[in-house]
Amino acid sequence: MNGLPIELEDLYIQELSIQDCESFLELMNMEEVQKFIPDRFENLEVLKECIEWLISNYRRELQNIVRLTFAIKSKASQELIGWVSYGPLPSNEELNEIAYAIHPRNWGNGYASGAIREFIKWLNAELKIHELYAEVDCSNTGSIKVLHKNRFNKISTFVDEKGNTKYLYKYQGNYTK
Repeated sequence: MNGLPIELEDLYIQELSIQDCESFLELMNMEEVQKFIPDRFENLEVLKECIEWLISNYRRELQNIVRLTFAIKSKASQELIGWVSYGPLPSNEELNEIAYAIHPRNWGNGYASGAIREFIKWLNAELKIHELYAEVDCSNTGSIKVLHKNRFNKISTFVDEKGNTKYLYKYQGNYTK
């Protein structure tokens, strides 16, 4: 993919690799993350198959890409601290979402806000994507702040199939500045 890695002050956003599987599984199995992220992976083999599929999307033509998911890594340690993703919105697959997760030990230091901002810039420049949606649990105040910082506006409230109240946010524009 062109324009990768995306470099921030303390982070890189780059293609996932199979070597990220164990760190990815650890992140996704954390109780604090599972509270807000619907994806579950039973074991390392199931996750490895998913990551292999995600990696295969990097080589497809844009019109054939289902989802793009990239690793967010610390520059200092090269450790996976999260991920960011673009693809169909689960509640309405005609719309495209941005989704992300950051390791709880890194919450509150601006990593999510910076990574989302730079990922949106990349989507604008490389894929000409100028409209994005995000679903967020109404109790996820950290993600709500991240979305507000990145020019997302709340457009609706809904209850998902599990009975959780969620907000739907929309970003529209060109994030070049």
